[in-house]
Amino acid sequence: HAVQSLVLVTRGRFDEAMIATRKARSLDPLSPFINLGVAWVHHFAGRNEDTVRELLDLLALKPGLEEAGNILIAAYEALGRFEEAAAIISRQRCWGLSLDGAALLDAYKRAGAAEYWRERLGQMHQQVGAPPAVAFSFAIVQVQVGDYDRAIDQIERMVEHHVGGCAFVAIDPVLSRMRGIPRFDALVERVGVPLSEAVDSRNLTPEDARR
Repeated sequence: HAVQSLVLVTRGRFDEAMIATRKARSLDPLSPFINLGVAWVHHFAGRNEDTVRELLDLLALKPGLEEAGNILIAAYEALGRFEEAAAIISRQRCWGLSLDGAALLDAYKRAGAAEYWRERLGQMHQQVGAPPAVAFSFAIVQVQVGDYDRAIDQIERMVEHHVGGCAFVAIDPVLSRMRGIPRFDALVERVGVPLSEAVDSRNLTPEDARR
């Protein structure tokens, strides 16, 4: 059920994915992998408050779980809670990169979200030898600063290196802003996710989301 839910997520079928991942959790409620799956479904469905709730529960169960911290960073950023995102970045790597959370916080306090993202991108570019998997994070930050061309360059890098995260490009809440750009749509088709399915089906009811 846990693996099935991730497949459904790549198709934008979030309601079905949540049903599958809830079934998985009913069989193994303490599994970090399964609980991360619940958080991922909420994340890709754009339910950031529910994502935060799930991850705080998981981190209480499994303190220091880096992937949980990464998703929590993204959820806080989506909610505009940049101080909390920066605090996590000060404690752990951010999607595989060691960044300066204090500098990010200063940037946000100085000039708001736009400066936060510019500072984040600048720090990321200072990293030497970042693996292809980090291109997903680069693409997201490039979108946040409005540089869609370079964001698509990063996605091309992911596709060329067969990075597993390619399957989620079309339904990521940030990257999906680029739908309709021919280069982006062509990459989605190349990955094998039909654009007809990779649409906004973020239609979980509040009752479903909280189960």
